[in-house]
Amino acid sequence: MTTMPAVKAAPGLPRLLRSALAGCLATVPMTGAMAAGYRGLPGPEQYPLPPRLIMDHLFRHLPLQERTRGALTWVAHFSMGTAAALPYTLLPAQRAPLARWLTGMGYGLGVWAANYLVVLPVLRLLAPATRQPPPRRALMIGSHLVWGATLAQVATALMPTRLPQQ
Repeated sequence: MTTMPAVKAAPGLPRLLRSALAGCLATVPMTGAMAAGYRGLPGPEQYPLPPRLIMDHLFRHLPLQERTRGALTWVAHFSMGTAAALPYTLLPAQRAPLARWLTGMGYGLGVWAANYLVVLPVLRLLAPATRQPPPRRALMIGSHLVWGATLAQVATALMPTRLPQQ
């Protein structure tokens, strides 16, 4: 099988920066999935989602205006999506689209599990996901699957790869 020269969709950008960009861009549809899923939650479960709960906890003693608190939540949410993508570039590249999607979704699920089952509870920022209502837990898992699948596609588009000739 012959190959074409490397495709460089983002030439000049270091690999780590491409990964960060992919993570930031993947956070957009993730946020949309979170918003759509939130609207479908039962009434009693429509309290703020984890990004806002975390920021409210961190800044609980500061007299921040609602607008500032909201802006900090957005910045933190996109920063986390950006940072969480950085290790993704260490995974072997997947050529087959299905393998790419599955790898990305698995990575997104791993990011959810690491953060919502370990990191956030250890830091006392959120209760473990196992203590969250199942619909909210499903919403957060689903949004991380969207993030991971999107990350895989965007990272593939931004990273230099060798593609088989058609």
